[in-house]
Amino acid sequence: MNDASHCDACGGVDVRTPAAPDNPAGLSRIGYRSGEYQDFSLSMTARLSSAKYGALGTLTSRELDDFTLALIDAWSASCDVLTFYNEMWLNEAYINTAIETATLHELATLIDYVPHPGVAATVDLAFTVAEGEGIPEQLTVPAGTKIQSTPGQDEKPVIYETLSDLPVRAAWNAIRPTLTAPHPLTATTTRIPLPGSSLNLKPGDAVFFVGDGGNQVFATINKVTIVLADIARDPEAIDLTWIDISPLATAPLSAMSLSGTVAVSTAFSAGTPSSNKVPLASKVDSYKGETLAAQELSELLAVEQEKEKAFFSPFIALAKPTRAVQVFRTKAAIFGHAAPPLDSLHYSLTGTFPVFDKNTSGVIVEDVASGPYAGLTKTSWADKGTLQLMDDGNASQIYLERPMSDIAKGSTVVLLDGDKWLTSEVTDNTELAAAFFTVTGKSARLALDSRLYFSQFSIRGTSVFGASEWLTIADPPLVEPLDQTAISVALNGWYPGLEAGRTVILKGEAEGMGAEPVVAKKVVQSVSHSLEEQGGTTLTFTEPIGASYLPQSLRIYANVADATQGESVVEVMDDGSATPHLALVSKQAPQTFVPAATASGVKSTMDIRVNKILWHPVPHFLNASPTDRVYTQRIDEEGYSHITFGDGVNGAMPGKGQQNIRASYRKTLGLEGRVKAGQLNLLMSQPLGVQAVKNLLDAEGGADPESRDHIRVSAPLSCRTLGRVVSLTDYADFSLSYGGIAKATSQWLHINGRQQVVVTVAAEEGAQVPEGGDLHTALSEALAVAGDPFVRFMLRSFRHRFFRLGIRLKVHADYLREEVVVDAEAALWAKLSFAARHFGQPVFASEVIAILHDVQGVEAVVVERLYSGNIPTRNDGLAAPMAEINAGEVVGATILSLGSIDYLEASL
Repeated sequence: MNDASHCDACGGVDVRTPAAPDNPAGLSRIGYRSGEYQDFSLSMTARLSSAKYGALGTLTSRELDDFTLALIDAWSASCDVLTFYNEMWLNEAYINTAIETATLHELATLIDYVPHPGVAATVDLAFTVAEGEGIPEQLTVPAGTKIQSTPGQDEKPVIYETLSDLPVRAAWNAIRPTLTAPHPLTATTTRIPLPGSSLNLKPGDAVFFVGDGGNQVFATINKVTIVLADIARDPEAIDLTWIDISPLATAPLSAMSLSGTVAVSTAFSAGTPSSNKVPLASKVDSYKGETLAAQELSELLAVEQEKEKAFFSPFIALAKPTRAVQVFRTKAAIFGHAAPPLDSLHYSLTGTFPVFDKNTSGVIVEDVASGPYAGLTKTSWADKGTLQLMDDGNASQIYLERPMSDIAKGSTVVLLDGDKWLTSEVTDNTELAAAFFTVTGKSARLALDSRLYFSQFSIRGTSVFGASEWLTIADPPLVEPLDQTAISVALNGWYPGLEAGRTVILKGEAEGMGAEPVVAKKVVQSVSHSLEEQGGTTLTFTEPIGASYLPQSLRIYANVADATQGESVVEVMDDGSATPHLALVSKQAPQTFVPAATASGVKSTMDIRVNKILWHPVPHFLNASPTDRVYTQRIDEEGYSHITFGDGVNGAMPGKGQQNIRASYRKTLGLEGRVKAGQLNLLMSQPLGVQAVKNLLDAEGGADPESRDHIRVSAPLSCRTLGRVVSLTDYADFSLSYGGIAKATSQWLHINGRQQVVVTVAAEEGAQVPEGGDLHTALSEALAVAGDPFVRFMLRSFRHRFFRLGIRLKVHADYLREEVVVDAEAALWAKLSFAARHFGQPVFASEVIAILHDVQGVEAVVVERLYSGNIPTRNDGLAAPMAEINAGEVVGATILSLGSIDYLEASL
């Protein structure tokens, strides 16, 4: 039977307060209320009938409008409020149950733990410097230069400032690697590049050049190919005309003398200085062929008292293209080359014939006469005759089949007969009527500089090439990609002033990487200058370039400055006074903290000056003397800085004065500073000569101030590490408490025959911690300082692997399907996203089913897809490997999180 009274006659006879607390371990909240309103009301009402309080026995009324019951009701409400706040206060006394951020900060202070104030994001900015008359060759972008971002959708503008002075030059805006290579010229060369696209060359024309070995070559053009430059892709590219040629295998009967022609001499130095090249000063000439390091160059210029531009100008002149080919755009045969063969002429022309006369006796033979060509042989005719036959008076003249006005006096012609050829200079060109070998017509009579070899050129077989012009040979563009394992890049010219330690950014297309440019930050390890005709500056980096960049697309940005999120402010904090432990609070928040190789991973940007003298921060005053100008700094839960000075015994007190305590610092930090590449493009400051700025890479790092949940985890960790890294777990604990790190794990791995610690980290919101980045470098240095010097460790960024789901649900008929599906999707993202996953944590179909069954209204779940990659399939589970050696490389541990949901349907 049910023991409860249905008439309520026995109600209010039990005493329920005070209730004993019952708090098993592991609770997120402590229950410590001795009772609630109903408990207090019933307990006090019950005590009205208690024998302990006999005087109250005469009070028999239990009506709520009775004054005594109204008083009990008021005290029940008061006790309910008091016990509520008593329980809240007690929960605030424990770090795992406290919910007030201020409380957690105070609790952390008890164990000397400082909640992380957050950290500013960092970025590398590439400045564009103007060039022109009146602008100095080298300028300086001062520290503190402000740049603002162009916000995207639902974003706020973010301000960054440079950290240090940066020397910049216009020449360093976008340095290009070596773009061309000298085209080889030999007797077997079959292709030659020429600059331009309107050269008016055609098949059948000819070229003459001197090969790299000094041999003179003549060739006819077989094909002309014009390659137009892609100006949109490369504004500095030029059009090229490629000519395919067939060179003769024979040398000229007489080599051309190159000393008398400027164009020829500039084209074919072959190791001999050209007459029009800039002469090297003797002191510069002595360094020709040497390779100087950046420091050596600086010392040399100082000793020689020479400017960089003046020193390099002779080498720049030497490096200009000087090789050329001589093209011949016209071709003509010798006059009379088409004359009829001698043996085809009528006998009256080549033999004798009778001369008739008429008298009274009739027609008689008066005489026998010889024809005009009688006695001639083929060697004295066009059949086998040579140019000597037509050279009247040994005047070194030849006759062409037609007038040739485009053959100028002083130009060069080439006589070609079979494999015999000869160059000659034209001393005169006369148009006249010629008659040779029964042929008459207009002709061009060329007077040449010599008739020495006329006897070797036949009339019928000789062709004359003329209308010559010298054209510079273009150095063809390099098309082979750079070696991705190379650590050096040769530049397109000389770039003095670049020094080791400078940060540069490489950007360009790479082989096998598609059309999207590859961008990478590198640090220059050394700089060398090759003082040769085809020399230049070579940059050597601290690591391989990492991609097979295409030379024509690669740009090296050397005007790169480190910058961090935050805007500088200066404020008057207060008047100085001889007050022990004078405490002041900054007026703006949150204060910016920047990455640093410290135990916390950050350092403050605040400077405190009293009477314009800089004071220094300390963690406490225990070791401070009465004269030490020091102060302590504490960041509260809202990001304001609390500054406390000494008491004159431990640490000096600030001197008296009006508005003499001033602070300079930067404000704003956190994840909002993670701008995308290209967003930082607005110059808030305008340094001299700086035209533009942009960030070629995404900003990295950045973390919001430590949250309540994170303090609960990190504060106890500080007691485990005590600022030192000794055990295996210390590496993970130390990293997890470092600014900007959201997740960390550590493990032993057998590498190169010995055990090493591999630390895997992930940044806030699942961002990578790239090797060589500011956060990676600072954390590595901090671990090395705090760790065992005899233990080797590796710091690796995590591998983020995503999986996809396809799910069908059965929804209870009483629930709205659309709302259940929305709730189910939210539950999946909450439990399977990056924030909820751990290193090495696998995912199972059963886990997905369990998550969805916790959603109100879901009756049944079918997981049809659970896969990683591009091929939809259904797996029972997916693994997430820890750190391992993959293809000879140590890779970090894996976090497996939900990437996307193919479909989530309520269709069962």
